[in-house]
Formats: sequence, C-alpha cells, structure tokens
Amino acid sequence: MCGISGYLVHKPLASSRQLSAMSASIYHRGPDDEGFVLANLDNGASATYSSVRSPTKIKSLWPMLPTSQPVAPHHVGLAQVRYSIIDLSPDGHQPMWSACGNVCLTFNGEIYNYLELREELVQAGFRFRTHSDTEVLVYAYLAWGDQVFTKLNGFFALAIYDKRRSAVLLGRDRLGVAHLYFHRHSDQSIFWASEIKALLATGCVDPSRIDEAAVADFLLFNKRDRGGTFWREVEDFPPGHYAWVALGVEFQPKRYWSLPATRWSVADLSRDAAATGLRDLLTEALRLRLRADVPIGFELSGGMDSSALVGLAAGRLGEKLTSYTVEFEEAHSNEEPFARAVAQRYPQNIDYRVIKQPKENFWEEADRFVVKADLPGVQSKDVDVSMENGMLAIKGERKAEREGYKRVECSYGSFYRRFSLPTTANAD
Repeated sequence: MCGISGYLVHKPLASSRQLSAMSASIYHRGPDDEGFVLANLDNGASATYSSVRSPTKIKSLWPMLPTSQPVAPHHVGLAQVRYSIIDLSPDGHQPMWSACGNVCLTFNGEIYNYLELREELVQAGFRFRTHSDTEVLVYAYLAWGDQVFTKLNGFFALAIYDKRRSAVLLGRDRLGVAHLYFHRHSDQSIFWASEIKALLATGCVDPSRIDEAAVADFLLFNKRDRGGTFWREVEDFPPGHYAWVALGVEFQPKRYWSLPATRWSVADLSRDAAATGLRDLLTEALRLRLRADVPIGFELSGGMDSSALVGLAAGRLGEKLTSYTVEFEEAHSNEEPFARAVAQRYPQNIDYRVIKQPKENFWEEADRFVVKADLPGVQSKDVDVSMENGMLAIKGERKAEREGYKRVECSYGSFYRRFSLPTTANAD
C-alpha cells in the first residue's frame, strides 16, 4: 500500500513538525519503513532523514528527523511510509535519490512492467543497485522526463523532486487507483498526500469548510463525480494527469491519458475475437500483477470478478495460491457455495479458507474502518462497496496478513490494491 505526503511552500520552513505530522497520520499504510527529505530551492541544499520506524540499516545511514528542534530552512518536504512488496530489503527505502543526486522520488503503488522498463533502461546505459520498481521509476524519469507516464503500466501516486528544475512533479495513474489529494494554500503553497487526514494534520486545512454540494450529491444521488472531496480546501488530484509544482509557477494539472472517444462495435470486432482478446488481455494483466517478493493471496467472494481472477491464476497461469472467503449467516446473502465451487475446480492449486463473521462483531470494527476510509465507502473510482462488504473485506485482509500474506488480490478492494477485471470463472 505505502503512503506519501509532502509540500512545496513559498516561505521556507525551519521546522519539520508539519511533515512529521502528515506522515504519522498515515503510518498505518506503511509499517515497514519511513523516510524524509527536506530541500531548499534557493541554494539546492537538501537533507535526508530516517525515523524511529526505519530499519537499522537506514538509521545507520541517515539521522532521525528532528521534530522538537529546528531544521535547516527548506521549501520542499517529502515523506513516505513503506509497505514492502518488491525488493523487501532496506535498499527499497524512500525517498529514493538518483545516483547523480539530481532527482528524489516518493511513490505509492506498483509499476507492473518495471522489469521490461529496467531492461530498456539498462540498454540505454543506466545502472541499478536495487531490485525495486522504485529505482526503475527514478531512472525512467531521468530518461524520459514528464513523458514517463506514457511508459508506465501500473497504479501509482508519486512526487518527484527535480533539483535541476527547483520543482516537484506530481502524477497519478490513468484510472486513479492510487489516491492523491492536495491543498492549495492561500500563499500558493501546495500540500499533497495519499490520504485526506494527512492534509488535515498540517493545520492549514479548515475542516469546518464542507462542500455542501458534494455531500448532497452523495447523499441524494450516490454520486461522487465532482472531481473534489467533501472539504472545500482539499482537492482530488485528477487521474491520468501530472503537474509541476514550483515557486512562481501556476499549479495546473495536465492530462497525459484519456479513455478513447469511441467504442468498438460488433462491426469492428467479432464476438469470438472479442472473447479471445479479452481473455488474453486479462491473463497478461494478471501475470504482471502476480510479480512480488511476498506470498500473494486472493479474496474470493464467489462473484464474477474475483472468481475470474482466481480461475485465471489457478487455471490458466497454474499458480499455487491461497484464497479467503467470508461466509454470511443469512442464506440469501451467502455466496460461499459459489466461491467453494471455484476452489473445487482447481483443488491442486487453491488453498481455500473460509472466514465466518458473526454479526455481533461488526460494530466492533466500524469506528476503525471509518477512520481509515477518509470518504464514504471503499474509495475506488470504479466500484462502490457497502459498509458491510468493506468491513468484511478488511476482516479477510487482516486474517490473511496474520497468516503471512502481505498482498491480497481481489476485484473490489484490498489493503494493498484494488482493481476490477470482469470475465468468466471458467478460465483454463
């Protein structure tokens, strides 16, 4: 999951308290590591810090961020909390500097095609010291600049400090799977973070300034398509966009990708060709998403989407996997038999595990769920998940994590990633 936060302010700060507070508010997103960078745009000076949460190796490399004492005046603050999935070693620490010292990256997400990009960059003369997709992203930016987004297959929210330009580049994946929020301060300073609570932690956002129209749209029409949030002073960075943040430069996100204006019709593609193409496309997408240095589990609800993912992984790709299914007490709501049918189709490849969730335990978790959510429902651009389903998903994810699975794939949401892949369960 990971989480990023940061700012570029017009008047230099001599305290790290805001950055520390922002990062601490989203620490639940990345318990494996935490790092900071402070940079002065006037003289180019910068400082890298670890935290009490950092691994021993990182603490030996950089001092811990002082929060009760002054720090060198800085305009840029970068912070990242890490949930390690690829290259579990401390070498994947963020913020990550390029070897030349000109570029520093923080990002949340995963670059699915990082191995292919790495090979392309090696051929171009770049040399790598880690096995992380983070380092690939650093050098991909050095190679292609802000055109790098057109090369990426993955989900991400990122902030790149470019010392040469005295600026920060913000960017978000095409569909907005990874969240990125920002606040425009009255003096044109920009604050950004993976979660709204990190922006509230700055003390710069007035939480009482509610966007009544956005709330009304959600309550009356179940719509969240205004491009913002429920707070007037917190904006949703648009998917498929990037933006430069710099002193004296207007903050204006630019689109780098959009959906095609027209859709194919039956005249353009036959039914059989469409079915074959979709199956091949989904298989390749899943193959890339199964790259990880940790065990991968699946949430199997018994519905079309999750059944398709498990069927493709266990059947067509031949993966050995563990699945987690929540069983409801009420027969009309219980889809466990459908999930079991999928597992029974691939008995040699699926370790099928069922979670029974008594109703009386539901409200015990509700408050913690609301705190983590920021906005109503599970926050995904392509799905709306009910409070109950979201709570049960978290139950499944916690059980999976206790059993050693840091990454859980599912169709409607997970504590690591969420995506939806519609197809049939009969995938072999």
